[in-house]
Amino acid sequence: MRKSTRQIKKEVPDTPGSSDNPFEIPDEDFDDEPETSDPASLMKKMDMALGLNPGHWTAGADIQPLFEPDTDNSSREQSLNPSTSRTPRKTRKKVVVDADFMNCNFCGRPIQTNFGKYKISRSLGLHAFLHMNWRPYRCTVCNHQAKQHVGISSRKCPDHRKRKKREEGSDAEMPGVKRSIEIAGFRCEYTMPSGMQDPPMAFPQPLFPQLQELYDVPTTSHEDVKPEVIKDLRPCEECKQLRGKLAEKEAEIEDLKQRLAIADALQQNRGNEAHEQLLCENRELKRKQEKFFTHIGELSTQNRFLSDEVDGLMERLSRSEGRS
Repeated sequence: MRKSTRQIKKEVPDTPGSSDNPFEIPDEDFDDEPETSDPASLMKKMDMALGLNPGHWTAGADIQPLFEPDTDNSSREQSLNPSTSRTPRKTRKKVVVDADFMNCNFCGRPIQTNFGKYKISRSLGLHAFLHMNWRPYRCTVCNHQAKQHVGISSRKCPDHRKRKKREEGSDAEMPGVKRSIEIAGFRCEYTMPSGMQDPPMAFPQPLFPQLQELYDVPTTSHEDVKPEVIKDLRPCEECKQLRGKLAEKEAEIEDLKQRLAIADALQQNRGNEAHEQLLCENRELKRKQEKFFTHIGELSTQNRFLSDEVDGLMERLSRSEGRS
């Protein structure tokens, strides 16, 4: 049968050395002295454990403990029982402040402003930012201005939020009054829907005054004519003559370009022919040079034979003179 843990513990002998465990350490090896926090005595024990002479650490007596020993264990009791601590915890008092509200200049919605010194302007600025772009916050169904505040996600007035968009959508022309505005010499046309007023933030006139001077160029022949009428005007006789002369000059320029291209091609061909002629002459000179070198070689061999014959004749002559 399997024994329980309690029975196994009871069978283990209590006497040291009688058990079969070889790693068991008898109680005689430990000192019965109480532990102390004195650094000198601790270092002395370390010296003895390491096999060094006691008193090896000369500065052991000068070392002071970092924390004084807590004899009465008061801090432990306070940490375990916070109710018995000397200084009780301070409970935070809930301060109730009446909220301050300011009405928005655009929609009249009350905005809470008691967020601190620097958050008042921020809260107003974030709310006013919704009114900066006035066009997207119109109703997408009837193009009328919403009477109450409309968020970013819902761009329909309260009467048309639950209705579906009409089939025409944005492709249909928006009914209203066409208006135009001129900024830095450029004319911008837009359609103001019926029942709407001008945007709260109108464009300044002019937007860039330093650029206005560049576009205000005085004209000579059409000073009193409005810019809308200039598109419908027909060219005068002087303009026709100038256009004819300009066409003639353009034709002459095209003719000169064609002639220049032909001359470049001829010059390139002539240059190629001269180059080929020089190559032929160079080949002929190389052939003549090879013939000349071969002739020189033949003459050198004949010279060797003649020199050998002259040497033989000189030896014979010397022998004949010696005999005589």
